[in-house]
Amino acid sequence: MSKVERPAEFTVDLDLTGAPGLGLEVDWADGKTLLIKSVKAEGAVPSWNLQHPELPILAKDRVLSINGTSGDPKAMLAVCKKQKKLALLVRNRSAAGSITSAVQTAVAEQGKAAKSAPKFFDFNVTVDMSFHTQLGLDVDWANGKSLYVRHLQGSGAVEEWNRQHPAHLAVHAGDRIVAVNGFSEDAQGMLSLCRDLVQSRSSFLLRVRGPPPPPENKDSRERDKKESDSDGEKGKEKVKEKDKKKDKEKSKKEKEKEKEKKDKEKS
Repeated sequence: MSKVERPAEFTVDLDLTGAPGLGLEVDWADGKTLLIKSVKAEGAVPSWNLQHPELPILAKDRVLSINGTSGDPKAMLAVCKKQKKLALLVRNRSAAGSITSAVQTAVAEQGKAAKSAPKFFDFNVTVDMSFHTQLGLDVDWANGKSLYVRHLQGSGAVEEWNRQHPAHLAVHAGDRIVAVNGFSEDAQGMLSLCRDLVQSRSSFLLRVRGPPPPPENKDSRERDKKESDSDGEKGKEKVKEKDKKKDKEKSKKEKEKEKEKKDKEKS
């Protein structure tokens, strides 16, 4: 019996009800699609594969759109969080580079501005550990230079930041932390610094790198980025103020001890 070849592009209907997520590990380095790095043991996609062995979703396939949303990986992942019924347009890994799909055409028609858009988008995240005991991130540091966000844990200082900021300035799985309080290029050093800062319950600054936001609303995007950079500067000032306050308290205690010592000597 000959093996049935998968079509170059195909649609998969998934139901996330009761499933522990999609069951995929993805990468969005191209800023337009979701590259499937691996299929996990549990989730909606592994269940689909068991039920449809003739049309499985495999590693190195690409998700081109989710429920009609395309060209923006973060927006596609946001759909997965909000909706239980999902229609995924998938490109067969063997067809990569040989087919111009309707999704590619639509993205191409966004114009020169979209084509010349940066591959990555960096923004600042100020985390305040005053009321949290954890960042709420699961990270990987295999490349030695940055911290790859594998997934968010659902609670912590980063989750609080995400609730207070728009989607393109929120931290998502697949983003990379490229600096911690200005310290960069050393993943293990950044991880160690994060742990120390979390334990000290202080505020600190993360420089996060994600895919570029959609080309629409450029003015709004630039304004949000300036606000993010401004938040970063405020975060640095807040850390400096806390350090000054600690130094003052330390100096005050030392003076009190010195006074007590002199009073004892007099008596």
